Amino acid sequence: MLASYRRRKVAFYRVVLPILVGANLSLGVLLLTSIQAMGWLRGMSLGCGVLCCVIAGWLSGAAWSSSLWSSAMDRQVARWHSVVDAVFGWIEEAPISVDALRGLKRSLDETLLAEAAPPGPGRGRPGTGGGGQTPDLADKAR
Repeated sequence: MLASYRRRKVAFYRVVLPILVGANLSLGVLLLTSIQAMGWLRGMSLGCGVLCCVIAGWLSGAAWSSSLWSSAMDRQVARWHSVVDAVFGWIEEAPISVDALRGLKRSLDETLLAEAAPPGPGRGRPGTGGGGQTPDLADKAR
């Protein structure tokens, strides 16, 4: 699923977005160069031409920003992979007590269960009104 999403995103930013930018820029330039009317129609043509050019600039800025952040995230992920590999390599060589491993496993299990479970009435995030109480305890507290 992630691979198909990534392919669609790449196709959008490499194919669809440049076509939209070209179409908007062409339409904007065409409108701005063909202004011959007088009065309010001239103002409308001028406004539409400027709007098309602004939209083309905004779309090209979105493509550039996505490209920049995508490459920055790829570099960051690669860097963190190397850091994690180094830390795990160090941990594998260090003697660890069985109690510490059990504590690590318990905390990882709790974290994974907390992420997998949907937030219910008693497990809200801070500030969402969940209160951290089960519905029965919340009713008794009132």
